[in-house]
Amino acid sequence: MVPRQGRGLACRSVAADPPRSDDGGAPRHHRSQADQTGLTRRVVWRAKARAQAREIIVYIADRNPAAAERLADRFEDAVDRLPDHPHVHRPGRVSGTREAIVHPNYIIIYRVGESVIEVVAVLHARQRYP
Repeated sequence: MVPRQGRGLACRSVAADPPRSDDGGAPRHHRSQADQTGLTRRVVWRAKARAQAREIIVYIADRNPAAAERLADRFEDAVDRLPDHPHVHRPGRVSGTREAIVHPNYIIIYRVGESVIEVVAVLHARQRYP
C-alpha cells in the first residue's frame, strides 16, 4: 500500500490503525471548536473500534485499494466532524449512543460525554447489533 498524505485514518496506508498518539499507545484526540454549549470535546477511539476499522479497511483494500482509501476518508471525515456537531447523527440502538452512517454499509457508533466523544464501534450495517 502507498502511504497517504493528511491526518487521522488517511495519513497512513489504508491498512493502518485509526489515529493514535505519538507514543503508539493512547488514542490521538481530535481537536475541535466549542459547540453551542460552549464545550470543547475531543474524540477518543476505543481499541475495539480501532481494530474494527482496521479490519474493514484491510478487507476492502485486498479487493479494491481505491475503495478502501475512499472509505478510510469517509471514516476520518465523519469522526473529524463529531466534536463540532456531536448530535447530528441518529440516536443509537443502545441507550446513550449515536450512530453515524458513513457509508450505506458502515456505521460508526459513538458516545457523547461532557468533554469526550468516544468511538465505541465501527460495524457493517448488516452486522447484528447490539
